Amino acid sequence: MIVGGLNMAIWQFQCNIIPARLNFDRLSHDEMISWKGIPQPPHNLKFLEQEDSWSKDIIQYGKSDETCIEFIYIDNILDEISCRLDLRSLTKTNLISVIEYVQEIGAMFLVGDKIYSPRMEEIIGVMKKSRANRFCKNPVEYLKLNNYEYKITAANVGFEMSEDNKSLIMFLDIDGSYEGEDLDYELRTIRLYHNNGFHIGVKEPNKLIGKSFEWNEAYNNKGEEAGTLYVLEHEDVTSGKIDILDVTQDLIKVKWSGQANVFWNEECGENVSFEAEVEAKVPSVPKVKVINGFKKTKLKIDKNTEIELLNFSDMVMEAERCKESYLKNDSNAWSTFDKALKLKLTYMKKEYYGEAVYQGSGTKCYTVFDDQCPLNVQITKTSMWIENEEYKFYILVEAKIE
Repeated sequence: MIVGGLNMAIWQFQCNIIPARLNFDRLSHDEMISWKGIPQPPHNLKFLEQEDSWSKDIIQYGKSDETCIEFIYIDNILDEISCRLDLRSLTKTNLISVIEYVQEIGAMFLVGDKIYSPRMEEIIGVMKKSRANRFCKNPVEYLKLNNYEYKITAANVGFEMSEDNKSLIMFLDIDGSYEGEDLDYELRTIRLYHNNGFHIGVKEPNKLIGKSFEWNEAYNNKGEEAGTLYVLEHEDVTSGKIDILDVTQDLIKVKWSGQANVFWNEECGENVSFEAEVEAKVPSVPKVKVINGFKKTKLKIDKNTEIELLNFSDMVMEAERCKESYLKNDSNAWSTFDKALKLKLTYMKKEYYGEAVYQGSGTKCYTVFDDQCPLNVQITKTSMWIENEEYKFYILVEAKIE
């Protein structure tokens, strides 16, 4: 699955167009949205104009912040069909065209983790309950910087589990645009976000209601950043407070206020006040465990299960080789990354061996294990920052689906 590009706009209803299957209850989310091994549907859409995409592997119809359908390819094979409907301007004719196309290719809609038939009444019903529809009816979200108020275009919350498995780490990412003419064009786009997240002290999002997190300086006593503000450049949030106003099954409401460096002019220089209030979708709590190879090479999954990185030093050497080449102006250095991370899984006192194969990237891999291994083991994400002795592997271990 390709990751990147633009965030979904707050007025867009997000779904996937997925192939109809008989065994949805036995499939993961990634398996449900995948078109691999399925006859490729036509993509010469008549009801949307074809647009240039941010990726050469995506065929895009419609503008990215309006009604948009993307055909996402990996190695020239269709992997996913993403669909975003602009609820500010969606007409019945537009919706009928989308639904008829889904019917024509024998597909379904996937919204979140629920599957819907391509029928008008079903899709309208789920759209009415969506956050995008609520925003279009009552767009109360905002981001203020000094005396300027920006309209929220996207708001996202993410979670990952801490390395000690004691707390979720929360990430906020808010995008906005200024619609007036009294700001120069390059100042009309704003982003407020956390690079590395912050510990929230709970393992379930619904326990966040009423909690606040404060920074008196750019970093707290745990070394966690107060955030970053981007307008002209990425600058520090120098102090801040994040209040969790409400959490429902689907949504989290957050207020973020504080000060940040901007360096526009005398009026907006250092420690400029900002305030934002947004709603975002509550993401699922990650099942993955995280291990930083620089700190340890063994990770306890549960009382019966442990995984070990057997040749972590080889991964570091390969990363350093690629980095050295890159610093010598070899722009393709990281695409030459070629190393397999050897893994040992100990389950119920028995050992099973596998590897995560990294080819052409130091952060993307596929994982293979002994056929006899009773568990499914996947490295779902990898991040590295060698200078800071950070090389993290996000590992999912779960029962196999027979």
